[in-house]
Amino acid sequence: MEVPPLRDLVWNKRIASDLQVAVGTILVIDYLQTFASEVKHIWHSPWSAIKILYLLARYSPFLDAGLIIRYYLTETADLSPQTCRTFLIAGTISVIVTVAFAEAILFIRVYALSGQSKFMRAYLVIQYLVTHVAELALMAKLTSQAGFPIIPGITEHIGCTPSAPPHTELVMRVIFGLFVFNGAVLVVIMAWLCYKRFCPFRVSHIAFVFMRDGFLYFVVIAVIGVVNIIVSVETRATNFVLGESHAIFHSIMACRLVIHLREVATDNTTVEFDRDHRLSRGTGNGVDESSALGILQFGERSQAFTIRGMRDPTNSL
Repeated sequence: MEVPPLRDLVWNKRIASDLQVAVGTILVIDYLQTFASEVKHIWHSPWSAIKILYLLARYSPFLDAGLIIRYYLTETADLSPQTCRTFLIAGTISVIVTVAFAEAILFIRVYALSGQSKFMRAYLVIQYLVTHVAELALMAKLTSQAGFPIIPGITEHIGCTPSAPPHTELVMRVIFGLFVFNGAVLVVIMAWLCYKRFCPFRVSHIAFVFMRDGFLYFVVIAVIGVVNIIVSVETRATNFVLGESHAIFHSIMACRLVIHLREVATDNTTVEFDRDHRLSRGTGNGVDESSALGILQFGERSQAFTIRGMRDPTNSL
């Protein structure tokens, strides 16, 4: 095996370490910023599937970061290939699982927006399982085939130095592409459901936030996914951290969706779209029965996370 110059290996390791510090800093800052809201809107709420998913998506990135940092902190003379492989497998599985937790929240949002359609539920379950099983299978293939040569005079300075199996770059782009694919399909379905159910009718502020945050989630994740696809054209030490960043941003956006929606759940503000689809705001205690909007039940007072038809204009969250 041809070994790259030590200078290049050390440089790539340094960039990966800097990226790890940046990603970890973002994770900690986000946690500190939203901790008070989490305590108020999550900790004291009744247990539900959404609360469990939130907590898993919220705290699993810290495990991701710990495993990946441990993978990079392997600069020892007695390092073995099996040790490197163990940390690599543990870190990659943790990242994929974190993304799965976060995306489950977005899938449930779309299911709720469909009015708990049985057809939509079946489709979403199939898409969720197929894409995440594929991601795990592809990542398992990469990690099982990766080699970890022990290079005298180099390993003790930079730690694990994986030799990428054939087609690594292609497989990585497919994995990141699946992340983007999931988001793209869900945002298209959400846009269609929003148009079908809400436009050009008057909608509550919580419904408006529900839609807006969902689109923002997709934009952020899509941008990160495209960047990772481009960067994956070459196998580097930074690829592992970029994969971790994808999981961390998934977690941040998904958890902020939950918290933000609960924060506005008791707001009576409405957002009105006229027949020219111009946006205007107003307030009121109810919505006319001609409105097609349902109530998004995702606050502390209701854990169902469903959409219920507003046949009674006195309904409130």
